[in-house]
Amino acid sequence: TRLEAVTAEDIAAAAERIGRQVIGNRPVDLEVRREPSLPALYVDRLQIELVLRNLLANAVEALHGGVGRVSVALGRHGAARLRVVIADSGPGLAPDALARIFEPFVSGKSSGMGLGLAISRAIVEAHEGTLVALPGEHGEFRLELPCVPA
Repeated sequence: TRLEAVTAEDIAAAAERIGRQVIGNRPVDLEVRREPSLPALYVDRLQIELVLRNLLANAVEALHGGVGRVSVALGRHGAARLRVVIADSGPGLAPDALARIFEPFVSGKSSGMGLGLAISRAIVEAHEGTLVALPGEHGEFRLELPCVPA
């Protein structure tokens, strides 16, 4: 782990870049937005980008027929945390899937190994953050990470 101060602008730019790579030429709209004046994070940039790649790839794969939208929103969560919400216009997760989605070797994909979300959560927790999947009509994951102390 190589920790460094990474700005919210850098996280938003990485999400935009990774999202465009994952989407490729599919008819998927990507929206990345952030609140102004967000604090920096003290994280391992490559590890957090790996988490973003996994969450964005899952969001794109959740779209029926590869058509829809994916959004990334960065904002404050309390005084000392940054929240990144990755949502898609796909069908969302079934309640029984929510209970097991972060378990190793559990996958809803025919070609999935079931490690991506387990590894992503482990990375986030190693950074003293949280990663949760939310129930709802569409897919939504919330990633929260501590900010650089003032």
